[in-house]
Amino acid sequence: MGSLILNVVPHVASNSDILRAAVVANVIPAAPPVGSKPLFISAAVVDGASAQAGAVVPGKIVVLYGDRLGPATLTSTQVSSGGKLSTNVGNTQVLFDGTAAPLLYSAAGQVAAIVPYGLDGKTGTQVQVRNGTNLSDAVALPVLPAAPSIFTANLSGSGQGVVLNQDVVTVNSTSKPPTRARSS
Repeated sequence: MGSLILNVVPHVASNSDILRAAVVANVIPAAPPVGSKPLFISAAVVDGASAQAGAVVPGKIVVLYGDRLGPATLTSTQVSSGGKLSTNVGNTQVLFDGTAAPLLYSAAGQVAAIVPYGLDGKTGTQVQVRNGTNLSDAVALPVLPAAPSIFTANLSGSGQGVVLNQDVVTVNSTSKPPTRARSS
């Protein structure tokens, strides 16, 4: 048994994404489909804004990545007449200590959920995904009271934030700054 670590730098900086995709496609093999349970691991539960794995926070959006998590095609949430998001999207549920979380969307490879506020004050939680009648193994995650993050334009958790101006339509940027408030 042996291993080889090879550091590679692209000749042209713009080829970084091509190199990264080639590494993922050729080095990280897909998990063979074993059984029918939804499959995900703790490192595949990330903050919806920063894309960082780690603890979950009540009220925050998280994205779970894995296999057999939801339907083959992306399915968006439904909003009830009372303004609540559905906890079952595409026959998929994400359970935190048995409590179904509001979902934003579900698909075979990823599900976006809002961590239930009922976790407030807890130090840990057990997360499971139900896809139809198939229930994943429980994955333990720490719970924090707060962990601020901002959605960013490049979806990486760094760089230009996606912050709406006071008109609630335009995204704040150097080309579309907020207007100055008038004093009376």
